Amino acid sequence: MPASPSSAPLSPPAPPSGDEHPDETKGPICHVWAYNAEKEMDVISSLLDQYSYVSMDTEFPGVVIRPIGAFRDSFQKNYKMLKSNADTLKLIQLGLTLSTPDGRLREGTPTWQFHFKYDLSSEIYAEDSIALLRDAGVDFSRHATDGD
Repeated sequence: MPASPSSAPLSPPAPPSGDEHPDETKGPICHVWAYNAEKEMDVISSLLDQYSYVSMDTEFPGVVIRPIGAFRDSFQKNYKMLKSNADTLKLIQLGLTLSTPDGRLREGTPTWQFHFKYDLSSEIYAEDSIALLRDAGVDFSRHATDGD
């Protein structure tokens, strides 16, 4: 059910079946799926006193709702379009990066990429956005099975 995008981080290869999962930390990014979400939330929680600034990036499945009617200006129309789509569509990915008030990033892995359950067979999306996300490496089959 097609919907418009942004720049998407790559999804790492799927872990082997069974109870064993490879390390999902690839350089500065820790990839979070259903199986390691609780553990990584604990890690993030333990760091918030020291790294109290959080930067966010989101991946939504595009623009599928365009408001109609009269608007005061283009800002009101754009806000309505953004809000309508964000309220209606499911989030595909959420990136969080922790830093100190002076902008210092955590050593090692300052960023977590949360991969949410997202099934293209049942969700609404914009075709061009999904194509862009696929080209950027988003693994929608893994999102459907392993997303949190």
